[in-house]
Amino acid sequence: ILARKELVLTATEDLMRARAGLLAKGDAATPEDLAGFMARVEHVATIQAGFLGQRADVGRALNALKSTQRQAERAQALLDTINSYGGEAGVKDLVKHLGEFDNPVQVVGFAKAATKATTREMLVEAWKAGLVSGLRTNEVNFLSTAMFTALKLPTEAIAAARGLARTSGERVEIAEIPARAVGMLAGVRDGFKLAGAILRTGEQTTGAKTDTFQAKIPGTVGEVVRLPFRPLAASDALLRTINERGELYALATRQAVTEGLSMREDAFMARVNELVANPTPAMVEQVQLEGARRTLTTPLGPGGQAFQRAVKEWGLEWVFPFTTTPGNIFKETARHMPGVSKLVREWSADYDAGGIKKDRAMAEVMVGSAIMAAVFAAAQEGGITGGGQPDPRRRATDRAAGWKPYAVKINGQYYDGYLRMAPIGPLIGLTADMQEFWGYMTHGERDQWARMLAFAFANNATNQSFFTGATNMVNVLQDPSRYGQNYFESLAGSIVPSLIGQTAADMDPYVRQIQGMRDAIQARIPGWREGLMPQRDLFGQPIPSPERLWVGSPFTVSAASTDKVRIEASRVGFASPVIPKSVDVVPGMKLGATDTVQLTPEQRDVFNSQSGQLAHAVLEKEVASPGWDAMPLIIKRQLFEKAFKLSRDYAQTQLLLHQDPAVTKTAVQELQRRLKEEK
Repeated sequence: ILARKELVLTATEDLMRARAGLLAKGDAATPEDLAGFMARVEHVATIQAGFLGQRADVGRALNALKSTQRQAERAQALLDTINSYGGEAGVKDLVKHLGEFDNPVQVVGFAKAATKATTREMLVEAWKAGLVSGLRTNEVNFLSTAMFTALKLPTEAIAAARGLARTSGERVEIAEIPARAVGMLAGVRDGFKLAGAILRTGEQTTGAKTDTFQAKIPGTVGEVVRLPFRPLAASDALLRTINERGELYALATRQAVTEGLSMREDAFMARVNELVANPTPAMVEQVQLEGARRTLTTPLGPGGQAFQRAVKEWGLEWVFPFTTTPGNIFKETARHMPGVSKLVREWSADYDAGGIKKDRAMAEVMVGSAIMAAVFAAAQEGGITGGGQPDPRRRATDRAAGWKPYAVKINGQYYDGYLRMAPIGPLIGLTADMQEFWGYMTHGERDQWARMLAFAFANNATNQSFFTGATNMVNVLQDPSRYGQNYFESLAGSIVPSLIGQTAADMDPYVRQIQGMRDAIQARIPGWREGLMPQRDLFGQPIPSPERLWVGSPFTVSAASTDKVRIEASRVGFASPVIPKSVDVVPGMKLGATDTVQLTPEQRDVFNSQSGQLAHAVLEKEVASPGWDAMPLIIKRQLFEKAFKLSRDYAQTQLLLHQDPAVTKTAVQELQRRLKEEK
């Protein structure tokens, strides 16, 4: 107790001295001065809470990485600390108010109050933790970052080849490619050490991925709530360390080559090892930049940081829960696209700088162009799908035939999930969308490449999971009556942690209907979810839950349908009919004075099931007839439309309103007769 008292007094005196120094400097105070002051405020609050000295384990783990001290991270941490208190103005305001206290007790109270989170901030932290708690979320984060890491090797190889064409200036050396690979392997061990320490202690569980710079919920409850952040931070730490070590070995190799050393000499490897153990400040900075970039945690620019502050100040976290990673994903996707890359400030700066930076910038576009060309060719052959038909009703028919959006098709099997492998996945999806839009456009529209690219980019962006909240909000503002319910259903469902919601979906054999906010919550709770009605396709069959490649896998697999009715419905371009919310009473039926009957959700489900199954039974005979294949496409589509109209009319008057099982025995024969007359 006495020791802690002395610590509090010492920290308080240090805080007051820092305040006096800031007041003396006035407007000349630097961001580092302001961040240092707030660090002292937090230090006083931390000692008072009894948390001092509980992070030695991570300190030892970080010591293993002393050759790559995070100086760039330290600079960003200063800005993050200032921003978390409302910018420079907010920190200076705290400095001013601190002068009102004249004893350690008051200063300690002030420090605790200054670092205390609001109820809204604690709720947002808990909600974000729930969003990233799912197993698939962590798998996607790791796999997508690993894919982006692997892309560095071919990019560097192309940059090295471009450098050979130049006779002067610094360039990527061929020897850097194997050196980078060796460095990445060397970084695996240290990366696992750091990741393990993060999983054990929870240190560094918030950061750029979650746009959170401070723990909000105090005590044991807060530690439990923040558990989902640990695997996310651990996988980032592992892959960041791998990238940093790879970059460090590559830079050391380039430096050794620049100094005239030959790879055949023992002195070459000695020099490389020396630089790895004691890198120059410039090398450390480059290493940190590369580590942040490859894990998609590079701090946003001035505009992005202003947007982040606006989100926090205006309480828009419910719409934009994450900003740093989405911003980096869009930026990296654009950097690999020919023409579009020039719009990225960092890419343009590298291109204008010339030399090695220009080589790398051009290599990124060349790699991206190669990926896009391969995807475009595969999409033309049907091997890769995009978002599908612009008409959602025709798209629903395609899905009933087994087609899947944003999937890879191999031997009649659709493997979807590539879109989430950012930033490469969005690049693939964007290319597939462009190919599909090309097929939907007229000859005149095909000359408008900018328009096609804009449509494809918008379609691709709105299918990104991290952009769902913003997309839904824009839709609500444009058409509240149409999209309002869906938005609030999605928001209500998100209060159930993803770990629980994903488990519930994996345990359920069917996709379920959501008829309100209560259903949205129920659909994410195991055991309770099965009480909801299943979603049905246009033929009245329940839509099965997707089969996953492994338990908790972000990738699903499904086979294309072998049912000729479904295949033909998709091929002729038949649009799935909309299930009505009300039906008109057929003349002669005595159901009261009204001419219209409003259908309950249960009745709509019966209507969909009965009419769809009846239409399928009617069409099954037609598509199997000898003359079907020779029939003109437009006639086939008209027969589908007529069959569904007849079956829906029959379901409305006989199966739904009367609910008489006896009439179903003659329904198919009657509709076959009427369809034959129409034909």
